[in-house]
Amino acid sequence: MVERAMPQTAENDIIGWATPETAEKVFHRKTRKIDRARMAEKSLFLLWWPAFLGGCIVAVYGLRYWEHSLLAHTVLALSTAVASVMLLIAFNGGWAGRASATFMAVNGFFIVFIGLVSVFLGVYCFQTYTKSYEIYSGSRLYENIAPNINPGAHRDGGVIKFAAGSRVDVEHSIGIRNGDFYCAAPIVFPDSNGFSGFWAAGMNCCNARGGFRCGDVSDLTVRGGLTVLDEDLFTPEEIPQYMKAAAEAAAQFGIGIPTKPMFVRWSSDVDLDKDRYYHDAVGFVISSVAGLFCFMLVIVMTLSSTAMGSTDGFANAYYSVDEEVNQRGDDVEPSRRGKKMRKARRAPDPFMDNC
Repeated sequence: MVERAMPQTAENDIIGWATPETAEKVFHRKTRKIDRARMAEKSLFLLWWPAFLGGCIVAVYGLRYWEHSLLAHTVLALSTAVASVMLLIAFNGGWAGRASATFMAVNGFFIVFIGLVSVFLGVYCFQTYTKSYEIYSGSRLYENIAPNINPGAHRDGGVIKFAAGSRVDVEHSIGIRNGDFYCAAPIVFPDSNGFSGFWAAGMNCCNARGGFRCGDVSDLTVRGGLTVLDEDLFTPEEIPQYMKAAAEAAAQFGIGIPTKPMFVRWSSDVDLDKDRYYHDAVGFVISSVAGLFCFMLVIVMTLSSTAMGSTDGFANAYYSVDEEVNQRGDDVEPSRRGKKMRKARRAPDPFMDNC
């Protein structure tokens, strides 16, 4: 007996042996499988691209704007261009045979929306953390400074280290309340002659009078720190409040004070304090990017679950190739179904042909 060859593909085998009803079931099963793959693909597209582009914007604005502002604007412009192209395609009815107008409009909208949110987050990160780090990194270091001089010549300093014997007079500090408690204490010198051009400062770390405990004042070997900056656009200015506290302390304790004293955050490790700004910026960017992805994940899950629970509506239009085609496979285009079924009916029986 001659052994008969079987068909080469599983699909031909199924069609050759199956009844038209079975072939139709197989066809619907394959259609639903394709629909699920297409739904997953479009869900990943919506999850990935808005969040990815937004993360790039946050990172470049938050960490690199000081030295690479052109790069930041370029990334924003490219994201805007991508969104504009998608919205233009949506306005013209979508991408025929590939994606519906709803798909293009939704992705274009979220790229624009996430882009705007990311710009705000990036600018906030830059103003709150990175800008201070860059200023301290680029500022001058002054050492062996007597605290009883007028600080006018040292205003460009980011780090001030005072002469040996300098200390913070914690008992002659004053704290004033304006929401937070702003504290200022004179930095004195053995030969200060009752004049202090430099003051230690901090928030919520002293009593109304005396008891100054801001920074490392308990360590008598510390003789300096970072100068106070008012460069953050998102928080209230600190220096005017410290000025009021210093002026009140000068009046109460008879301390000489210049028109514009300098304020220092007393610290035993100024490099660590400076680097903390950058580490905080990196942490903020990572948290922001994670938040953007989580937000888009919620949007995608809501959209996909809505599409799975109904056969029409906005969610189904998003996953459709064309607006009028239902991607769940229940309304398959008649011409395609008829062609497939006719092929199934005409398919030869491989066993009979080989007999």
